[in-house]
Amino acid sequence: GVRGAYSSLYTNVDSFIMVRNKARSFLLHLSEFLLIISITGFGLILADDGPNNNGGGEGVDSLRIYSELFLERRKEQHSALNRIVDLGDPQKQQQMIDIVSDRIFSVIGSAKAILQETSHVPGSGFPVEPNLQEAVANILENTAFFGDISLRFPDMVHMVFDRNVQWKQLITWSIALCNQTNVYDSSTNKLLDLMSQELNLIPRSDNYLNPFSREAQQMKYDAMNLHQQENAPKKRERKKRERGPSLSKLPRTEL
Repeated sequence: GVRGAYSSLYTNVDSFIMVRNKARSFLLHLSEFLLIISITGFGLILADDGPNNNGGGEGVDSLRIYSELFLERRKEQHSALNRIVDLGDPQKQQQMIDIVSDRIFSVIGSAKAILQETSHVPGSGFPVEPNLQEAVANILENTAFFGDISLRFPDMVHMVFDRNVQWKQLITWSIALCNQTNVYDSSTNKLLDLMSQELNLIPRSDNYLNPFSREAQQMKYDAMNLHQQENAPKKRERKKRERGPSLSKLPRTEL
């Protein structure tokens, strides 16, 4: 009776520990998900102090300030991307990418609708109205973030992107708008170009190869195998000595 009671107690404790560990794992993934979602849906609104003193118009100061804040925003996005990488499990990564991608295009789509309802013309400069600033910021930030995800997880992104015509049209539109805002630095502009090639929005250059794609990984694996085969120690073939006639077989001469 006592032994059975202890056995039951140990079983219950083990079950509790297992459930607790699963809960901790779930909460960890949930916190990562919420962090990434918050990054995709947060636009920076800048206060407009009126015309600036450098003769550049009302939007120039806002553009300069936001350009600096955008770089800080990119650091947060890189941290979020690393959290997806750290998940390790491809199935969990695919689930996270599916959800985050859907969120990204939802935010970009909403921001596009806001811009289209107003008189804001892409390429006319950085807006001064807070609601338009937020819309443009959401487009700039989410387009760049989707570029990060596309280049780091190309095959997983293609799984959800290639079959979605609406997403293709939306990202093509957002890239065009981003190129007209003069917010991106050279590295982010390069990111957009590589993303456009990866998603087949523009023709790929002859030397384009995403190092994180399955194709590149297979090429690397094949090259390593070939290198190992070429550098493997070769077995030396023993040369057989040509023996002369055996003395025992020589004809005997009588003395």
